[in-house]
Amino acid sequence: MRWRWAAAALGGLAVAIAAGDYIQGKRQLAKVQALPLPPTTVGAGLLVIGDSRVAQWPADLIPDRGVAVGFPGAAAISIAAVAPQIYARTRPRRVVIQAGFNDASAAAFAFGKEREAIVEAAAKAVTRMAIDARTAGAHDVVILTVAPAIQPELSRRLLYGGRHDAAVSAMNQQLGKIDVDGVTILDVEPFLRGTTGRLDPLYKTDSAHWSAAAYRRISQALVEVLDARSMD
Repeated sequence: MRWRWAAAALGGLAVAIAAGDYIQGKRQLAKVQALPLPPTTVGAGLLVIGDSRVAQWPADLIPDRGVAVGFPGAAAISIAAVAPQIYARTRPRRVVIQAGFNDASAAAFAFGKEREAIVEAAAKAVTRMAIDARTAGAHDVVILTVAPAIQPELSRRLLYGGRHDAAVSAMNQQLGKIDVDGVTILDVEPFLRGTTGRLDPLYKTDSAHWSAAAYRRISQALVEVLDARSMD
């Protein structure tokens, strides 16, 4: 179940807002929290939650016949605000989180301490999503790192330069420090690289979004991580 209408509504709250508005995000969060959420099947084996990369996850490639709930354009701070409601409706045994790419977009246009604050806020939001999932009863939580854009288009390179990649790197460093019982960090970037070691265009539909081949590799890695967790 994709909840496309809710995802479209959240897309209007894209993090292409000014960095200052991101830091003062109470108004944005209030709008997200006010969105009505549709009912869904209780007892989902696996829930994948996050941004547009989750919204585009092919249903047949979600491990354990799971459910994907993705919000295109939404920042981690926004998704974290509605995550507890989604957990309450799905009651998943396992949760996979992919969020932060849009936060990095906001950070790319900030400077100094403001940029650091955005990265820290996003990492805290992802951490809160993981803790909330565990509190809601999920046995296992897997946080996917934020993969950088794959061979960005010229327009994106002119817009962001190397600032977006730098923000993604800083965010992943923060995510790597998460130490919560039952939570595993999975670095997805290696699965998006080709034989040359570079990010491979085979794994993109556009620079920010993944192809079916990418989802297939990441899903296989997820299965291995979850299987290992079940043996603990």
